[in-house]
Amino acid sequence: MNAIKYKLIVDEPWGFTHSGSNVFHGVVVKQLSPTFLLFKSDNLVSFEGKESHILILKPRYEKEVFDLESDDEIVVGGALYQEKEYEGKDEKYLMLHRTKKENDINKDKWIGVGGHAEGNESPEECLLREVKEETGLELLSYKFRGLITFVSDDCEPEMMCLFTSDDFRGEIITCDEGELEWVSKTEVPKLPTWEGDAIFLKLLLDNEERFFTLKLVYENEKLVEKAVQIY
Repeated sequence: MNAIKYKLIVDEPWGFTHSGSNVFHGVVVKQLSPTFLLFKSDNLVSFEGKESHILILKPRYEKEVFDLESDDEIVVGGALYQEKEYEGKDEKYLMLHRTKKENDINKDKWIGVGGHAEGNESPEECLLREVKEETGLELLSYKFRGLITFVSDDCEPEMMCLFTSDDFRGEIITCDEGELEWVSKTEVPKLPTWEGDAIFLKLLLDNEERFFTLKLVYENEKLVEKAVQIY
């Protein structure tokens, strides 16, 4: 998207200041999703003690979306964020560095966010609950990317539903399982992960849009067999 000049009007005070005005001039650097814009203000903006020209904005109401083709003046009825971790979020993955749990099989490894289904949960219900519990974020959209089968000599076989999301709301919270960090996609392959995780992460990083299944067999925590099927 070209950086087109826009006037941003915020219809309520949201804890930020810009010379006492609710009118900002700047450019929409990128539309991250129908409900998130990366905006660069001509003037320095203060928000909760921080200062930046780079802002993330979203509509006030859930069903509202941005239509940048309709006008060069945008009235924002919602929150205005000054959070560096959101800048370029479509070029990063939110990863969890497992450093806090005792007797953790994932100790010191980097993994995605998730967990086991509870009761009669569907995969989608489990996804939404786990992401909210571990990160504080509420997913607004998600895509089912793959089905992973884990076989190990240490535990019973498990199946994992792999989802990705590019639209959410909320702010990152402290996770009791480790440290959450937005990691550039170029840096993700360099992280210490499980050997099998590196395989499906590569499929995602290579922009494989087709659904896939992956079988991973471990012995003594070493990957001894793998099988990928792309549909």
